[in-house]
Amino acid sequence: MKTMSANSLNSPLFVLPGIYGDKSELAEFQSRLSDTMPVEILELQSIQEPAAELTDMKAIGRAVACVISQRSPDGFLRLAGYSFGGSVAFEAARHLIDSGRSLRFLGIIDVPSPPEPKADLVRGISWGRRAMGLIRKISAGGHGGFLGLAYRATRESLGRFCTSDTRLRGVLETVRRFWPSREEIVRRMLLYYFRRRAMRDWRPTPIRGPVFVAISEENSSSIERWNTLCPQARMVQLPGNHVKVFEPPALEILISEFRDFVQRADLNQPQFS
Repeated sequence: MKTMSANSLNSPLFVLPGIYGDKSELAEFQSRLSDTMPVEILELQSIQEPAAELTDMKAIGRAVACVISQRSPDGFLRLAGYSFGGSVAFEAARHLIDSGRSLRFLGIIDVPSPPEPKADLVRGISWGRRAMGLIRKISAGGHGGFLGLAYRATRESLGRFCTSDTRLRGVLETVRRFWPSREEIVRRMLLYYFRRRAMRDWRPTPIRGPVFVAISEENSSSIERWNTLCPQARMVQLPGNHVKVFEPPALEILISEFRDFVQRADLNQPQFS
């Protein structure tokens, strides 16, 4: 029977945060897993990167794969991500596998379904449905009402305007000089816009291997798509919605299933391709 070595237990789990890059949302998750393995939360790309790279999931994943290779140049790797970070983790894993690195564990935590190739044909219809759904929620008092709608309209306008690095730097410099108290808000708006666009345009290549996929009730419609991208995946259903994944009771289920899957992976030493 295989047993876990000291090196296996000491190999870190690299984790990518959600769309705003907020490490604090992963603090409890990191703490609860610390008795099993070291957990390192990685930084996502900053707004200072070229706009073309901020909107390209494969470029984002490649950049993260380079960081992981620098931090852990030898041995096997563990990788996971939450929400947008889960998409980045998937793409980084793809780059690492293709470069010949040994992947021991890949965890996808509540990532909305990546679009299918045929989605390009119906994007206008899908966008229209999402817009109507947003209008209904706002009318019912959700998403911050009309103030929320104004925020989203501003974010969309800023993102569409900043189509080049020159425009992006110009907007950030203008805000920094004349409205410094709003610089962080503008940065978050732009990062959200660019990263959502990266997810919208992403066309991932399937990964074969026992991937761990945890999905909240809110995103349960994405299970079928993830089963296609990860045909050997272990699916775990979490109660509640997306923003409550790292709170009880979802957190208790996530930690238990996550830890068990990591330990099984250490014993079985799976191969990914």
